[in-house]
Amino acid sequence: MYENESVIIFDEVQLLPKARQAIKYLVADGRYKYIETGSLLSIKKNTKDILIPSEEHKISMYPMDFEKFLWAIDDEVKREIVDLYEEDFVKIDGTGLAGDIYDAIPANLSKNASRYILSSAREGTRFEQVRELIPDMLSSYTVNIAYHANNPSVGMALEKDAGRYKLFASDVGLFVTLAFKDKNYTENIIYNKLLSDTLGTNLGYVYENVVAQMLVANGNSLFYYTMESETSNHLYEIDFLTSKGDKICPLEVKSGNYRGHKSLDVFCDKFSRRVKDKYVIHTKDYKWKKGIHYIPVYMVPFL
Repeated sequence: MYENESVIIFDEVQLLPKARQAIKYLVADGRYKYIETGSLLSIKKNTKDILIPSEEHKISMYPMDFEKFLWAIDDEVKREIVDLYEEDFVKIDGTGLAGDIYDAIPANLSKNASRYILSSAREGTRFEQVRELIPDMLSSYTVNIAYHANNPSVGMALEKDAGRYKLFASDVGLFVTLAFKDKNYTENIIYNKLLSDTLGTNLGYVYENVVAQMLVANGNSLFYYTMESETSNHLYEIDFLTSKGDKICPLEVKSGNYRGHKSLDVFCDKFSRRVKDKYVIHTKDYKWKKGIHYIPVYMVPFL
């Protein structure tokens, strides 16, 4: 141990809350630096009867971004991580509902629903049952949430619909594992198709989760928007909305035919004065045409 040089790591600090409280006095001692690690789910819960040290400086550690995911192809390891997540969920919800909600994320996205359908996770589940559960899941960094923007503008967070949202897995590798949890070999096929730009349109929701993860890792909150067609029961949907200055930027994710983007066109006509840049995120090279930026998925972090 070297004074003013050595770092002491408290791993799985949630298992011993008193040790977390003691950090206050250890930092005051000044001879060493300290790092605390542990499950965010349990850390938030195990705070009874302890004084949370003001000396703690929290750092958000996100799961793998898209580039790292492309190297992570050990299926068995990812399945073990999913199992560990579900064990942690039981700590905040003994009924197992949190785990069911997590498991049902791919199924919800694959149905192109305009919101997360709670009954798809467990029959009869209502919003009131998950009002406190969802924030706990978000604080664990295992899921990302996109809220419906009732009034798409720069202040989308002020007018979001807290009861209307979509959930995404915060790690796209684990998302694919969840989507094909009952298969032993499908994942490698999906990865190969993802890398070779041959992923079918029926698996486009994988790209949607990829984009969601990259936007969050880049510091964005997630919002989306839907609007009814004036001539049919069809819903137009903008997959994601970001802001630049005093304007907003709609993003439409395409895994197949990128030339058709009716939702983007309708949205930009309706909110033309609010829109700055328009994006179609697809699997081809970059191009600019008729006021729309067509960008490959890997360019999302640069928006």
